[in-house]
Amino acid sequence: MQFSVHALHASSNNQNLACYTMEDSGKKCLAKNEVLIEDGSSKTNNNLSMTPPDGGYGWIIVFASFFANVIVDGIIYSIGKTLVEVWEQDFGTTAMQASLVQSLLAGFYFLAGPLASGLANLFGCRLVVIVGSMTTFVGFILSSIVPSLPLLYITFGIIGGIGFGLVYLPSILIVNQYFEKRRAFAMGIAVCGSGIGTTIFSQLFPFLLEVCENNWRHFLVYAAFITLLSVLCGLCYRETPLVTPEDNEVCVLCIC
Repeated sequence: MQFSVHALHASSNNQNLACYTMEDSGKKCLAKNEVLIEDGSSKTNNNLSMTPPDGGYGWIIVFASFFANVIVDGIIYSIGKTLVEVWEQDFGTTAMQASLVQSLLAGFYFLAGPLASGLANLFGCRLVVIVGSMTTFVGFILSSIVPSLPLLYITFGIIGGIGFGLVYLPSILIVNQYFEKRRAFAMGIAVCGSGIGTTIFSQLFPFLLEVCENNWRHFLVYAAFITLLSVLCGLCYRETPLVTPEDNEVCVLCIC
C-alpha cells in the first residue's frame, strides 16, 4: 500500500474538518482534534481550542439569546403580578402564601445556575436550552390542573423555575463563546431582552387573563405554549469550531 501525505490549512470559519486514510477500499475519518502520525494511526491534538469568531453566525446567536431573555425574564417578572391575587381568591389563602409561588419561581430560576452551567459543559448549550424549555412547559401544564396551592409550589415554582434557569444561563454562555473583542456589546444586546420582555408581558398577561375570563388555569396553558418559543432559540445555538491558536488555522493531514 502506498501513502502520500497532503496538508490542508482550513480557516476557523469552517465548521467540519476531517482527515481520511484510504486503505484498500476503506476510509477512516478522524475527529477534529486528531492528527495522523507516521504509522497511519492517530493521536489527539490538545492544542486545538475554541476561538471566538467575533461576528458572522455569532450575531444569530446574539439575537436568539435576546429573544430567549424576552421570553424567560418577561414571564418571570410579570406573571406573578397577574396571578397572585387570582390564586389568593381561588384557593382562599393569604397574599403571603399565594405570593410564595412566584417567589419559588424566581428563586429556583437563579438557584438552577450551577446545574445549568454543568449540563451546558457536558451536553452543550443547545440541548440544555431545549430541555429547559420543555421542563417549564411541563411545569406550567401540570400547574393548570393541580387542585391545591402546595402542589402549585412544586409544579409552577420549582419545576418552572428550574426550567427557566436551564434556558437562561446557557443563552448567556453561548454569546461569550462567539465574541471576545465585541463581547460587551453583544452581551448588552442579549440581556436587554429582559427589560423588553418585562415591558411586553406586563401588558400582555392582564389582557390574556381577561380573554380567559379570569380562568387562571386556561391562562397557564397559553403561557406554557409561549415558553415553548425558547426551543426555537435553542435550535439556533451551536458550538464554535475547534481551531489552533496559531493564526486561527487547522492543519489537516491526509494519507491516501
